[in-house]
Parts: sequence; structure tokens; C-alpha cells
Amino acid sequence: MKFNPETKRLTFTHDEVIFVDAEHKTLPFRDAPACKVKTISGWRQFEAVMKAGCGLMNFTEPEKASYYDPIKVVFVDSFTRMTFWLSKFLKENQIKGYDFWRDYADILERLLMTWESKGRFIVFTALDEVVRDQDSIDRLTVKVEGKKLEGKIESFFTVTLFTHFNPTKNVPEAYQFCTNTDGRNTAKSPDGMFPDRYIQNDLAFVLGSIYSYYDMANNPDFLPSPIIICGKSGTGKSSSAKYLFMEDLPSNNVVTTAQPANSTTQPN
Repeated sequence: MKFNPETKRLTFTHDEVIFVDAEHKTLPFRDAPACKVKTISGWRQFEAVMKAGCGLMNFTEPEKASYYDPIKVVFVDSFTRMTFWLSKFLKENQIKGYDFWRDYADILERLLMTWESKGRFIVFTALDEVVRDQDSIDRLTVKVEGKKLEGKIESFFTVTLFTHFNPTKNVPEAYQFCTNTDGRNTAKSPDGMFPDRYIQNDLAFVLGSIYSYYDMANNPDFLPSPIIICGKSGTGKSSSAKYLFMEDLPSNNVVTTAQPANSTTQPN
């Protein structure tokens, strides 16, 4: 792990990042073959991989220890598909009707309230959906099944980012994160953590900003809260992780000028 105080970017080696693949799809960037990827096909498997990736298991086997011990970032793609595996697990156990929705919400709430990691960053991606709030205003929120948690998933996160495509800028700068609500979504982050409402979808800059904001270099026992990146498919959620392995990028994350776009293609 390497922090650049000038660009506020936190970058990693491939051994330090694990991708929890609940989507069964290839990572959308060139470094994919070098990355640690665990593809999960069930809820119990998801729980086990998360426990290992977050550093909550003691391994006696040298191979497993050498695989999991260096990890600094757990990237879950995605929260949306994770809830699918939970739903499938409950149905397979013959949980139906009211009991299904009660158990579904209770398990998610319990997990979101008790996520632990030994100082490791946890990043979720998620699809969005439009929810009408108590003021009868339609806003983009994190998609989740059931009414109990609808529009409330963000309350479990300190940092919630929403993807945004700016057609007035060139790719890749056109792919952005909204760091605080624009009135149409539920994005949020601590005051002063990011330089502007819209930044490039550079996950190294996001994690570096968190690292700098909480002075984690001088607070080794500080435990960063999980973050969630929300948006439609193809808007730069998964591809934001490619920046975790790029050390020499300039500090151009703030959205300040408008330039005509000359391309509109980037992996999702």
C-alpha cells in the first residue's frame, strides 16, 4: 500500500486487493488476470469469503495465510447480487411469506451493523432504484428488495457515492462519482473529505481521501467504515477499481472545466 500526499491517492499491489465476485463476470480492466478474485455462488460461501478477506480468520495453512494476510481492500461486486444469494438461501431453506421478508431484512441489518475488518477497506458496488421519500420526492437510492430497508441502506454507510456521466468532458474524466447529494440521489460523505461534489471515478483517490481525512498513517488502530458505490450498469462502478493499481496519475480528480467529449466508451 502506498499513499501519495500530493495527489491523495492510495494505491496497492495486486496481492493487497481481493474481488468478491457475486456477479459471475470478468473484471472490466486489463489487470484482471493478475487480480485476486473469489467467485461466490451462495450465501454461506459469501459469508466465508468475506470473513477470510476481512482478516477475521486465523489460517494454519501457509498457502491460505499468504493469500489472505496481505489483503488491504475487499471489493464486493455487488451488494445487489449479494442480496440475491441471500434471497436464494432463504428460499432453499423453505422460508416463506412474512417470515421470508423478516429474516431477509434482519440478516442484512445485522450484517451491515456488524461488518468488521482488521483495518481493511471494504467497498461495495450496487445498482440504484428510484424511491419516493416521505416528502413525496423521487430520489435515486441503493436498490434492495423489500420495503423495510428501501431507501435506508445508505444509513449504514459513512460514504455513499453515486455514479455520474458528464458528457461535456473527455473519457475517462467523464465518468464521475457524486460525493454529496445533488438533490436527486442519496450520496453522502463527511464534510471536507472530497474537494468537490463531483470527482473522477478513481477509487484510489476515494480511498486516499479517506486515509488522509482520518490521518490513518498516524492512527493505525482506526477502522474505516465500508463504502458503497451506486449506479446503473455501465456507469463506472466496477471499472473504478482499476485505479487502485495505478500510481502515477496526476491530481485531476476535481470536476472544474467543461470540454467537448470525443469518446463515450469505457468498461462498466
